[in-house]
Amino acid sequence: MITPPAAVVLAAGRGTRMRSRLPKVLHPLCGEPMISHVVAAARDAGFGKTVVVVPPDGGAIREVLGDSVSYAVQRSPLGGADALLSARAALPAVGTVAVLCGDVPLVRPETLSRMQAAHEEAGAKATMLTARVSSPSGLGRVVRGPNGGVAAVVEEADADERTLALDEINAGIYLFDSEWLWEGLSILSPSRSGELYLTDLVAAAAEAGDPVLDVSASSELEVIGVNDRIQLGRAETALRSRIRERWMLAGVTIPDPGTVYIDAAASVGEDSVILPNTHILGPTQVGRGCRIGPNSVVTDSVLADRCQIVSSFVSGSRLSEAVAVGPFSNVREGTVLESGARVGNFTETKQS
Repeated sequence: MITPPAAVVLAAGRGTRMRSRLPKVLHPLCGEPMISHVVAAARDAGFGKTVVVVPPDGGAIREVLGDSVSYAVQRSPLGGADALLSARAALPAVGTVAVLCGDVPLVRPETLSRMQAAHEEAGAKATMLTARVSSPSGLGRVVRGPNGGVAAVVEEADADERTLALDEINAGIYLFDSEWLWEGLSILSPSRSGELYLTDLVAAAAEAGDPVLDVSASSELEVIGVNDRIQLGRAETALRSRIRERWMLAGVTIPDPGTVYIDAAASVGEDSVILPNTHILGPTQVGRGCRIGPNSVVTDSVLADRCQIVSSFVSGSRLSEAVAVGPFSNVREGTVLESGARVGNFTETKQS
């Protein structure tokens, strides 16, 4: 029996560029903390135990993720390799260790599964995810050798003009043979800043004749890293588009996609229509054949089939089949509407 890879999610970074008291990986992305998307991708890719590396004051992260994962603590911010070493004691004895970043939230489970298949087929010691991007500024560039294989990853601060002109970047997502990984980490030398970089393993592998296998991301949007609120907004835009497309392919009509917001935890039934300027937020469940909008917000609610909501707010409520709401109504927390009920214009309900 093949043991699935264990996953390590690096989440101990300070995230100072977010300029926030909230840990960077807990900033919401389509209604869910950023790190929850990464943990879900590891789970959906079939990885086994997941260890999240947190800072010493990482209680907020533990509170959000609960006992769905294990934890390791990086005592000082000394780089990704040091963070990975911090997780070693918490990892089971497995053949492969996957490394993901808590601030790269859009990686797809399908891509992680593709990486795993390529890694196993090649018998690789290390496999990394790369991407060609339109704006590589601030990112480590992938340098290839004469045979086209990955020779090194050069951080922008250390890159010359020729290297800076490259558009292929390192996504910071890896699969490692565990025995090779721990041996390699034990002999890494600190950088000038005292940090231990995972990227140094790439050059060490190439020099030792164990070239790193590379797998390309499906698009550059998949490897968006979030370091500030501008990048958070870009990731939100990309993920919302992905969510809308998923529901449209599942049979939902969205005539003006750019104006519709559907959270990651929400679901929408077949043959429903979501009209412009509509938000479906939280773990809302919308049944089949519903018509929501325009200009409506539905939050943390359950709608049965054939409901209609026009220019209204529905929050924390339960609507049975063929309920009509609005226009200009506010259905508040605790409302239960039975089949065929109608809440007309300018009406407010609560706990009723």
